Amino acid sequence: MQLRSVGARSCLFLAVTACLMLSLHAQMPAAADPTVTLQAELLKPIDASHVKAGDEVSARTVSPLDFGGMKFPVGATVVGHVTRAEPNLVILVFDQIAVKHSATALSLSLRAVMMPQGSSPAMGERMSPSAEALGSGGLLRSPQAAAQDSAVSIFDSSQHPVMTGNGGVIGLSGVKLLISSDPKIGSALQVDPDRKLKLEKGLQLMFVVSK
Repeated sequence: MQLRSVGARSCLFLAVTACLMLSLHAQMPAAADPTVTLQAELLKPIDASHVKAGDEVSARTVSPLDFGGMKFPVGATVVGHVTRAEPNLVILVFDQIAVKHSATALSLSLRAVMMPQGSSPAMGERMSPSAEALGSGGLLRSPQAAAQDSAVSIFDSSQHPVMTGNGGVIGLSGVKLLISSDPKIGSALQVDPDRKLKLEKGLQLMFVVSK
């Protein structure tokens, strides 16, 4: 009788423990999806003094993308457009990836830029140290976005990998990159009001991809 009682208590203990473990597992938050990044290079120069809202902007991917069951090869075209332009400022929204004549809508948030010839460590890196508002549009380098997304992006350079973070600008003296947590708002590249902004062909763009 004593052995049977001990056995019953052991079974009860194991059952309660299993229930507690299942309950705790159900209460644990789901793991966040890993950040997906995409590197592309600008296909044509952008002169902020001559572009206008609605003008198309395109870039060619230099890394493959596997996202949401969709695969895009190196050489696919990232398509976007200008939403605002002033001589010292341009705001860009990218929202499609095209392969040949087929385009797929995706949310592409521009997070860092690099000129290849300026990727040596001697050029250093310019990062916005804190959130910065952009005029009345409210576009900013969001601390929430920086916390939610990977804090580090690695550009694939012909010389060596180049590491940067959200809002990183490499090889473009005096240029600021202002980003938003909402891809539909876009990202802005800006210089001081007494200067004119021009982005050269081949500028490397780092995107965070989302649905």
